Amino acid sequence: MKQGFYTFANFFLGLSILMAVFNSILYYFLDNSFFLLNAFKNWHLAENVVGVAVILFMLRYYHFKKYYVSL
Repeated sequence: MKQGFYTFANFFLGLSILMAVFNSILYYFLDNSFFLLNAFKNWHLAENVVGVAVILFMLRYYHFKKYYVSL
């Protein structure tokens, strides 16, 4: 794998962590009204898209390193 892949994967992993921390802070201060914000749907969609990207990067990395599931 090339260095660009690792940089891109680390960027999305960091973005996912920052989004989760920001989400936690907003929920702490706004409590249940956080879910009533107009931007909640867009924020939730963006958070899920970034999460799926992180999972796909991890799966690609594990496949490249030849990690397999053992039962």
